[in-house]
Amino acid sequence: MSTKHLEDNFGLSPLQRGILFNTLYAPESGVDVVQVVCKLHEHIQTDKFEQAWQSVFQRYSVLRTAFRWEGLPEFQQKVHPSVALPLKHQDWRTVLPESRKSHLENFLREDRRSGFDLSQPPLARLTLNWLSEDLYYLIFTFHHIILDGRSLLILFKDAFSIY
Repeated sequence: MSTKHLEDNFGLSPLQRGILFNTLYAPESGVDVVQVVCKLHEHIQTDKFEQAWQSVFQRYSVLRTAFRWEGLPEFQQKVHPSVALPLKHQDWRTVLPESRKSHLENFLREDRRSGFDLSQPPLARLTLNWLSEDLYYLIFTFHHIILDGRSLLILFKDAFSIY
């Protein structure tokens, strides 16, 4: 992709270089794939929920960032002007309450295993699993190269404030 289709382009921090090196060295390890599971005890208006998260993805450039390294003298971050919201909906209402824990563990294992293509944004995704009329699991999966714990809290605060 040429830089004229990008919002920004810059180098990596030392920590990001280390994370990228580890990911390239052991791409199947999933060690830098982080998953946050939230149990939401309310009815979710999915259209408004999606709009809130799309707004957050548009507001924070890090959620529109990908990385380049091949054929370049230095690793580069490429900020794209927009990305499609990576939100999947799954209906788990038929999953028995006593099976939910193992069902969730299996989902998390497969979700982590699918990893991320660091050259393609976004490096985060959401899954909203519908358990009952007013109970959901929200799974936010992201690559640690773009977010840490502090920034994650800001994203969640913004998304739920907008929602």
